[in-house]
Amino acid sequence: MTRIFLLEHLKAFTEEALADLLLPVPPPRHTICVDLAGGDDFDDGLGGECANENAEQPELSRVVKVFTNALPKGSSVTRDAPYVLHQILKTLDFQKPGQLPLAEILVWTTFCIYHEDGQEGGLSLLNAMERLRIGLLRRRVIGKQFRLDLSAGLETLVYPDTGPPPEGTAPYYLGEMLTTWNAPIIEREVDYDKTCCSNIRKSGPGPDCNRTGPGAHGEYITPEKQ
Repeated sequence: MTRIFLLEHLKAFTEEALADLLLPVPPPRHTICVDLAGGDDFDDGLGGECANENAEQPELSRVVKVFTNALPKGSSVTRDAPYVLHQILKTLDFQKPGQLPLAEILVWTTFCIYHEDGQEGGLSLLNAMERLRIGLLRRRVIGKQFRLDLSAGLETLVYPDTGPPPEGTAPYYLGEMLTTWNAPIIEREVDYDKTCCSNIRKSGPGPDCNRTGPGAHGEYITPEKQ
């Protein structure tokens, strides 16, 4: 459950950091039907359905959506742009000799921004990534239990714009971020009542102890008792 809690806190934090950032959305996969002279309907060739003229107008911009683990069912890599996707990439539980145990979680964050203008699209991507990066560096602790591990570094990667497909991804602009988080450790369970499983025993007299005077059973001996 620890990793799920981290994703939930990261989603809430990202939504807060990008709350006032409005970015363009891709056009819908259908167009308004047009009555041609021959009575045929116009098809945009994208495989979508024609929309009714009285249908609600599509939104032109909105805040960035934030997803965790995977995109929702029925979505595609580009259809829900602009969005941010947080995924757990790796976890590591370890303990060095003479030190307390540690738990590390590596999170892979993907950014996808849509814009018809190549220059504005690249700048919008950098803006979203910078807002989240600066917010994490300022807060460093989220959910009161997950700490950003700066010793492992906070890495960002922006994919260069090489034009439209198939050579490039325009008008979609992509970036990544890698963050490492220190998470609460899982405490070891010790069964005190089961024999031969641990050298740790409950406090109190041993099984063959018959002492009843001062100092027996761990009793503190005050000067008055001596």
